[in-house]
Amino acid sequence: GSFHTLGMQEDINALKDGVRVLGAGASSTLIRYAYGFDEVVLIANMGAGSLESVGIERLASVLPGPAVYVESGAASLIDCDVSGGQGAGIEVAGAVSSLRLERVGVAGNTGHGIYAHDGATLVLASCRVEENASSGLIVGSSSAADVCGTTIRHNGRSGVALEGDARLDLRESA
Repeated sequence: GSFHTLGMQEDINALKDGVRVLGAGASSTLIRYAYGFDEVVLIANMGAGSLESVGIERLASVLPGPAVYVESGAASLIDCDVSGGQGAGIEVAGAVSSLRLERVGVAGNTGHGIYAHDGATLVLASCRVEENASSGLIVGSSSAADVCGTTIRHNGRSGVALEGDARLDLRESA
């Protein structure tokens, strides 16, 4: 696969299929953006890829948008911090969308921390979802989440909320 190294980015970024993007650490390598409804990182129309060791921050904007948006894509975020999302920090939408989060911090979003809906699949392993203005994790109708070794706390509403026929497998988490 391909390998890319990032410095400071202040522009919208679409993760590319099969590419592994590796930063120098979530506090050192930052991806920031704020304009309209746009997300900071877009994961769309791809079968695999990863974004590792970066901070993803959506700066204040008049119009709401997530920091990370997944649609018709599959990818992983590893050792990242996600903040500043309006509506959700991370949104995973659609039946062919899946996102794996490993050691990811999702905090300080003005809406939900993570929102998976319309058949999306989500895996959280050893993550922190805390101090988001609304719920920490929402699993919407027809969607599924597998959560292991994850701390979900101090969110404005529910820690975890399920809608309709959502499926949740919650293990070794608090």
